[in-house]
Amino acid sequence: MKQRIDYIDLAKGFCILLVILNHTFGPLSFGEPNRIFSCFRMPLYFFLSGLFFKKYAGLVNFTLRKTNKLLVPFVFFLVITYLFYCVKWLIEGQSGLILQLPLNIEKGFKLEEIYINGPLWFLVCLFETSAIFYLLTAFCNRLKINEESRKVIMAVICFLVGLIGFELGIHKIDLPLWIDTSLTAVPFYYTGSFLREKTNILLPNKLDKFIPVFLLIFGTIVYFMAKRVTMVLNEYQGSYISFYVVAISGTLFVLLLSKLLLKVPVVSFLGRYSVIVLCTHMIAISILNRFFSSFIISNGWVSSLLILFFVALISIPVAKFFLRFFPKFVCQKDLIKVD
Repeated sequence: MKQRIDYIDLAKGFCILLVILNHTFGPLSFGEPNRIFSCFRMPLYFFLSGLFFKKYAGLVNFTLRKTNKLLVPFVFFLVITYLFYCVKWLIEGQSGLILQLPLNIEKGFKLEEIYINGPLWFLVCLFETSAIFYLLTAFCNRLKINEESRKVIMAVICFLVGLIGFELGIHKIDLPLWIDTSLTAVPFYYTGSFLREKTNILLPNKLDKFIPVFLLIFGTIVYFMAKRVTMVLNEYQGSYISFYVVAISGTLFVLLLSKLLLKVPVVSFLGRYSVIVLCTHMIAISILNRFFSSFIISNGWVSSLLILFFVALISIPVAKFFLRFFPKFVCQKDLIKVD
């Protein structure tokens, strides 16, 4: 088994906490905090996936592996979510909602919304982004030119693909199943892959002593240049260049901060199993909202932070449960055999 890189789990942990906070629909979901966090919250995930990109043994092998890692959890947690709510509706005497479920699911997919469990969209989008990047890599590898020219062309193509996705969003041109967002995400995926290949960013190195300086630079860029981003809808503010500069700066800020801290036990655990947390936290939030509605908490900050704390707490035994009983459905083992 390959040794895990602790600070990568920590980076994913910070990211999933920001996702949870956004879904508490409190003060951190709107205004100034959302302007800052939204610009790198999802790009970071695409970047980290690109950081560990592998070609494997061809397109079929690559597709099967990504299916195990992304589409299998998507289907599994989609079913789990709907089963949970069907039981809930039966207990509450709302059986009519069960009869409407197929129609609501179909309607949701047409509108690019996952009925009830919205965050599942990301698994489909990341699968598409990975596939697009693989095909672009395969195309560039077939070019009969020298290696350096090939790499330059790959970079140009990836950012042109991102430009296409960005312009689709600006002009409100919607492609089905988040394909437009996947196009926009390709440059983040490429940047992760590029840094893994061209630098020793994953390992301790002599530049690590300058991390505080880099944090100051990237943090300043994000604070002063960030515009609101909604990747699930492929909606952006500002220019193409500023969008990628800010998103990559924010991504590197979280990555280097995590490298400086290395490990924060609970946050690192949530990051290591972030797919499970991503797919289950909306159910936990819905339960907690029902519980907190019995109390009067007028302060939105307190309410959001309490929900964040309890979702993080609940996610630990939830993750362990799925790891113990359903490892093939939560990215730990392959459901589809791959050579």
